[in-house]
Amino acid sequence: MGKLLPLTAEYGHTLAGYRAAPQGKLRGALVIIQEIFGVNSHIKRLTDGFAADGYVALAPAIFDRAERDSTGPDRSVDPARPLEAGVRRAPGRWTSSSSTWGRRSGPC
Repeated sequence: MGKLLPLTAEYGHTLAGYRAAPQGKLRGALVIIQEIFGVNSHIKRLTDGFAADGYVALAPAIFDRAERDSTGPDRSVDPARPLEAGVRRAPGRWTSSSSTWGRRSGPC
């Protein structure tokens, strides 16, 4: 089982990291890069799994620069909403059918 610890970048920025170490013989070291949801339970289990296989594994919380303890984007918000609103404000300029999304449909 790993643990959270503070990491400090060369230029002084601090961020969290999840580190797990093997109990037995050391086979090497790995840096685990998080997915979009941050250093969540899945990334921690992955890191622990590599440690169980003999690797020191570290998962830095790379989103900490923007937001501490981030678990990724707010999934309750539809990311297409602002784009859709912009398309509606410019009728005739942009199309929204799936086959032509983003192509100009009128004069420049």
